[in-house]
Amino acid sequence: MRARVPGIRLGRCAILLGTAAMVSACATSQPYSESRSVSSPNDAYTCAAGMVNSLDYTVLDANKEAGFIKTEHRNTTSTSHVVMWGSSAADRLTITVFQNPTTSKSELRVVGKTVRIQELGIRAGSVSNTTSSDAVIADAKKILNQCAK
Repeated sequence: MRARVPGIRLGRCAILLGTAAMVSACATSQPYSESRSVSSPNDAYTCAAGMVNSLDYTVLDANKEAGFIKTEHRNTTSTSHVVMWGSSAADRLTITVFQNPTTSKSELRVVGKTVRIQELGIRAGSVSNTTSSDAVIADAKKILNQCAK
Protein backbone atom coordinates (compact mmCIF):
# COMPACT_ATOMS: atom_id res chain seq x y z
CA MET A 1 0.00 0.00 0.00
CA ARG A 2 1.39 3.40 -1.04
CA ALA A 3 1.34 6.31 1.34
CA ARG A 4 -0.07 9.54 -0.04
CA VAL A 5 1.67 12.79 0.60
CA PRO A 6 -0.87 15.66 0.51
CA GLY A 7 1.75 18.26 -0.40
CA ILE A 8 2.70 16.39 -3.58
CA ARG A 9 -0.87 16.40 -4.85
CA LEU A 10 -1.25 20.08 -4.10
CA GLY A 11 2.05 20.73 -5.88
CA ARG A 12 0.84 18.92 -9.00
CA CYS A 13 -2.37 20.95 -8.99
CA ALA A 14 -0.39 24.17 -8.66
CA ILE A 15 1.83 23.17 -11.58
CA LEU A 16 -1.21 22.33 -13.73
CA LEU A 17 -2.93 25.61 -12.86
CA GLY A 18 0.28 27.56 -13.53
CA THR A 19 0.69 25.88 -16.91
CA ALA A 20 -2.95 26.56 -17.81
CA ALA A 21 -2.54 30.21 -16.85
CA MET A 22 0.58 30.57 -19.02
CA VAL A 23 -1.13 28.94 -22.01
CA SER A 24 -4.19 31.16 -21.69
CA ALA A 25 -1.99 34.25 -21.30
CA CYS A 26 -0.20 33.38 -24.54
CA ALA A 27 -3.50 32.82 -26.31
CA THR A 28 -4.75 36.32 -25.48
CA SER A 29 -1.85 38.09 -27.18
CA GLN A 30 -2.68 36.90 -30.68
CA PRO A 31 -2.81 39.78 -33.17
CA TYR A 32 -5.97 40.66 -35.06
CA SER A 33 -5.67 39.46 -38.65
CA GLU A 34 -8.12 39.57 -41.53
CA SER A 35 -7.82 39.46 -45.30
CA ARG A 36 -10.23 40.22 -48.12
CA SER A 37 -10.17 39.92 -51.89
CA VAL A 38 -9.31 42.99 -53.94
CA SER A 39 -9.85 43.66 -57.63
CA SER A 40 -6.77 45.85 -58.08
CA PRO A 41 -3.65 45.19 -55.94
CA ASN A 42 -2.17 48.56 -56.94
CA ASP A 43 -5.30 50.48 -55.91
CA ALA A 44 -5.54 48.51 -52.63
CA TYR A 45 -1.92 49.34 -51.76
CA THR A 46 -2.35 53.03 -52.59
CA CYS A 47 -5.56 53.20 -50.57
CA ALA A 48 -3.97 51.45 -47.55
CA ALA A 49 -0.95 53.77 -47.67
CA GLY A 50 -3.26 56.79 -47.62
CA MET A 51 -5.36 55.34 -44.81
CA VAL A 52 -2.42 54.70 -42.46
CA ASN A 53 -1.33 58.30 -42.94
CA SER A 54 -4.81 59.64 -42.27
CA LEU A 55 -5.05 57.44 -39.14
CA ASP A 56 -1.81 59.05 -37.86
CA TYR A 57 0.42 55.96 -38.05
CA THR A 58 4.14 56.32 -38.70
CA VAL A 59 5.40 54.18 -41.58
CA LEU A 60 8.33 52.07 -40.35
CA ASP A 61 8.93 50.18 -43.58
CA ALA A 62 7.18 49.90 -46.93
CA ASN A 63 7.75 48.41 -50.36
CA LYS A 64 5.13 48.86 -53.06
CA GLU A 65 6.65 46.19 -55.33
CA ALA A 66 6.65 43.61 -52.52
CA GLY A 67 3.22 44.85 -51.40
CA PHE A 68 3.74 45.55 -47.70
CA ILE A 69 3.52 48.42 -45.25
CA LYS A 70 4.63 48.25 -41.59
CA THR A 71 3.39 51.03 -39.35
CA GLU A 72 3.35 52.10 -35.72
CA HIS A 73 1.25 54.47 -33.65
CA ARG A 74 2.65 55.24 -30.20
CA ASN A 75 -0.13 55.34 -27.65
CA THR A 76 -0.14 58.37 -25.42
CA THR A 77 1.79 57.35 -22.35
CA SER A 78 2.43 59.78 -19.57
CA THR A 79 5.98 60.42 -18.45
CA SER A 80 5.03 59.21 -14.97
CA HIS A 81 3.90 55.87 -16.44
CA VAL A 82 7.20 55.42 -18.27
CA VAL A 83 9.16 56.33 -15.13
CA MET A 84 7.04 54.07 -12.90
CA TRP A 85 6.81 51.01 -15.19
CA GLY A 86 9.65 51.69 -17.61
CA SER A 87 7.56 50.95 -20.68
CA SER A 88 5.13 52.37 -23.20
CA ALA A 89 2.66 50.84 -25.65
CA ALA A 90 2.30 51.09 -29.42
CA ASP A 91 -0.24 49.86 -31.95
CA ARG A 92 1.28 48.29 -35.04
CA LEU A 93 -0.32 47.52 -38.39
CA THR A 94 1.23 45.29 -41.02
CA ILE A 95 -0.52 45.50 -44.37
CA THR A 96 0.20 43.13 -47.24
CA VAL A 97 -1.22 42.92 -50.73
CA PHE A 98 -0.55 39.52 -52.28
CA GLN A 99 -1.82 36.86 -54.62
CA ASN A 100 -3.30 33.96 -52.67
CA PRO A 101 -1.71 30.79 -54.10
CA THR A 102 -4.75 28.61 -53.37
CA THR A 103 -7.36 30.90 -54.94
CA SER A 104 -5.14 32.85 -57.40
CA LYS A 105 -6.96 36.01 -56.28
CA SER A 106 -5.36 39.20 -55.03
CA GLU A 107 -5.94 39.88 -51.35
CA LEU A 108 -5.40 42.64 -48.83
CA ARG A 109 -4.39 41.44 -45.36
CA VAL A 110 -4.22 43.70 -42.32
CA VAL A 111 -2.64 42.50 -39.10
CA GLY A 112 -3.08 44.71 -36.04
CA LYS A 113 -1.33 44.21 -32.73
CA THR A 114 -0.37 46.13 -29.63
CA VAL A 115 3.13 45.87 -28.24
CA ARG A 116 4.77 46.91 -25.00
CA ILE A 117 8.13 48.64 -25.52
CA GLN A 118 10.60 48.64 -22.65
CA GLU A 119 11.92 52.21 -22.40
CA LEU A 120 14.18 52.05 -19.35
CA GLY A 121 16.60 49.68 -17.69
CA ILE A 122 18.64 46.76 -18.86
CA ARG A 123 15.86 45.54 -21.18
CA ALA A 124 15.42 48.93 -22.88
CA GLY A 125 14.39 48.48 -26.48
CA SER A 126 12.84 45.04 -26.00
CA VAL A 127 9.36 44.57 -27.41
CA SER A 128 6.68 42.17 -26.20
CA ASN A 129 3.23 41.44 -27.60
CA THR A 130 0.19 42.20 -25.52
CA THR A 131 -3.55 42.00 -26.14
CA SER A 132 -4.51 43.97 -29.26
CA SER A 133 -6.16 47.26 -28.37
CA ASP A 134 -9.67 48.10 -29.50
CA ALA A 135 -8.21 51.06 -31.41
CA VAL A 136 -5.82 48.99 -33.54
CA ILE A 137 -8.58 46.49 -34.34
CA ALA A 138 -10.92 49.34 -35.34
CA ASP A 139 -8.19 50.88 -37.52
CA ALA A 140 -7.50 47.54 -39.23
CA LYS A 141 -11.21 47.14 -39.99
CA LYS A 142 -11.40 50.71 -41.34
CA ILE A 143 -8.58 49.98 -43.77
CA LEU A 144 -10.19 46.74 -44.92
CA ASN A 145 -13.63 48.34 -45.32
CA GLN A 146 -12.24 51.29 -47.28
CA CYS A 147 -9.61 49.55 -49.43
CA ALA A 148 -10.94 46.03 -50.11
CA LYS A 149 -13.76 46.62 -52.56
